[in-house]
Amino acid sequence: MKYKIIEKLKNLLWLSLTIFVLSIIAGTTIHIFAAFTEPTVAPSSSDQDFPENILGANNADNDYDSSLVTASSSGSIIERLDYIQSNMFDSAPQQYQVYDDYNCANNNDETEDSACAASDPEYTGEEGTWASSTDTDLNGSLVASGLVKKDVRTGLYWADCYDSTSGQGSCDTIDNDFDIWDDGGCSGDGSGYDCSDADIINGNCCSEDYYCYDDDGDGSAIDYCLDLSLDADGDGTDETDWRLPTQKELMQAYINGVANNIPNPATNYWSSTEGYGNAGYAWLVYLYNGDTGNGSKAGNGYARCVCR
Repeated sequence: MKYKIIEKLKNLLWLSLTIFVLSIIAGTTIHIFAAFTEPTVAPSSSDQDFPENILGANNADNDYDSSLVTASSSGSIIERLDYIQSNMFDSAPQQYQVYDDYNCANNNDETEDSACAASDPEYTGEEGTWASSTDTDLNGSLVASGLVKKDVRTGLYWADCYDSTSGQGSCDTIDNDFDIWDDGGCSGDGSGYDCSDADIINGNCCSEDYYCYDDDGDGSAIDYCLDLSLDADGDGTDETDWRLPTQKELMQAYINGVANNIPNPATNYWSSTEGYGNAGYAWLVYLYNGDTGNGSKAGNGYARCVCR
């Protein structure tokens, strides 16, 4: 019995000693890790420290100064990002970029050489062919000019932008508050009658029975294009089958080189395509750089019409 008690005391002593040693090791480890904190002072022997290389501060005291950052294709990361922003995106329309897709007309072999320079013409081999005609008698049609451009690749004629004063050369904004399912509160062309799905499938109602082209009665982009009368092909006869283009037609026009061929491309143009998850929204395309997004139909955008 005596020996059993002594053995238990020994075991308790070893356990206590083990816990004590582990506590010392853990405390030392925490202290060691805590000692490795990030430096807060720049190296005194060099002005090429982290902020200068990454942010482009370029000063000896390690303070970031945005006034010292200039757009450069071979500078710091921020300077290079500034260069990309200035040369590739919203700063200039497609025709004013240095060269398109890192190619130019003098270098289409996709090699990294010095064949492309700022003065070289843009490579336009991916674009379509465009033809022109002009309606010289607008008769009050609300377009910035009578210039009509035909995308030969798709066969679509593109009118100039909507101009509330007709022929003044400037683009004006307009909302796009059309409603496919008219609930009876339409102030525009719709009749206020709801067609059933079966009626539509069986062809028992016309578009005016379920489309409202101008919900609030102050004009809309779709309504404007449906009412447009303009000579598209230069034969002296006004076409009346103009309509608002779809989102994909606007995007295809950008691919085909619309930014290099039509007047006034640098704006968001309404499409007749509704937002997929919200019928209160419609898609717009920025013909200047191909961006697309949807916005409230009650908001302001620009409009130009198409026909075949």
